[in-house]
Amino acid sequence: MPSKNELRGKAKRAAGKAQQAAGKLKEAAGKVAGKKGLRVKGKAQKVRGKAVEKVGKAQESYGKTKRRTGEKLE
Repeated sequence: MPSKNELRGKAKRAAGKAQQAAGKLKEAAGKVAGKKGLRVKGKAQKVRGKAVEKVGKAQESYGKTKRRTGEKLE
């Protein structure tokens, strides 16, 4: 059974991917509309999404390791 950390990690990874997709859409809309500000906001959102995804991946790995070893990792 997956640990809480694994589930939280999976949720964060999904949230990160969603942020990246939203950022990509904003960036494209900014290009089409010729709005530099929207394009920049889209790029920033993509970067935030990548960071959230990496945190989720780390959290998920921590949970898997903790579950596999059966030890309390602090």
